[in-house]
Amino acid sequence: MNGPMKLLVYSIASIIIISLLTLIIFPMLFPEGNNLAIFENNLKAAETGLGFGFTSELEVKQGDGFGGKTFDSTTKNVIFQCNSSTLCCPQGQECDLAIEWGSKMVKFNKTKDITTTTRCKKEYTIYTCTIYFGERPAQIEIDSLKVPKKVDLEKESPTFEITFSNTGGLDALQTTVEIEIFRRYLEEGRWIEKRIENISTVENFGVLDKGKSKTETIEIKLNENGLFKTRIRASGLEAGFDEKIVQFEVTGANTGCIASHCEEQRLIEENCITRCHCNNCLFGSNCTEKLLQADNVTLQLIPEIDLKNYEQEVLGSNIVDFKVPKDYCQ
Repeated sequence: MNGPMKLLVYSIASIIIISLLTLIIFPMLFPEGNNLAIFENNLKAAETGLGFGFTSELEVKQGDGFGGKTFDSTTKNVIFQCNSSTLCCPQGQECDLAIEWGSKMVKFNKTKDITTTTRCKKEYTIYTCTIYFGERPAQIEIDSLKVPKKVDLEKESPTFEITFSNTGGLDALQTTVEIEIFRRYLEEGRWIEKRIENISTVENFGVLDKGKSKTETIEIKLNENGLFKTRIRASGLEAGFDEKIVQFEVTGANTGCIASHCEEQRLIEENCITRCHCNNCLFGSNCTEKLLQADNVTLQLIPEIDLKNYEQEVLGSNIVDFKVPKDYCQ
């Protein structure tokens, strides 16, 4: 084959390769501008509204495609899910339905309007996001939550009544309600929160059909006085999640917390302070309660001092400062 003929053959081959790249590969790496903007906007919204799906309609053309890595970053990982039996080929397989797909690629075999939903969750510092094609997925939402503000353990246990629903387009599988309990207490002037591992629980409630709701009551076995924070999350398999945070106070637990004594008054930063101590209290609020209930003889205080009248500052679970009149420090 002479030189001009080789050049012609190479030129034709180059044109064919470029055409294939343009028709097949490039659309998957660089989606159509309007659709790309829709995905980017929905991903931003999903990163803010964790657990909830954001739905849009896409107009796609035969031969269009998307690559998952287009949307990945150092803080975000995006995967695809196709969930319609009438639109989606089996994962990783070719067929004559409208959508061929894998976890990191989607290709459209027909020109159609396609429903997409984007939903994210956060694991440590990474957003894990799923873009669904075909049907709106199941979506769990909390409708109402009844939590007591104060619980007296001599009369009742902490009980949470939660109503949640499936507002999505598919049935929700493996629905659960997770309740996490955190102790809240002051330590050196700062609020500290610590998760109580043996109290936190996950309850399983099975399938929740689309458009349906259910109400469940969950009782917590808690035997501590003090202030608590609760994170309640309702979720389902491929159904997102919704969560609420509430606080409540517990009294009436027999914890062995007792008032011990108060030190002699002294000036601290120009304030007259008597520092009081307890034994076996988990929280400064419990210690404060016991000190206010104790008599001055037990606390080794002079009769004229009435702790109920003075400003208090919790320094720890067993230490509370009371600011008394300066006359008592002279």
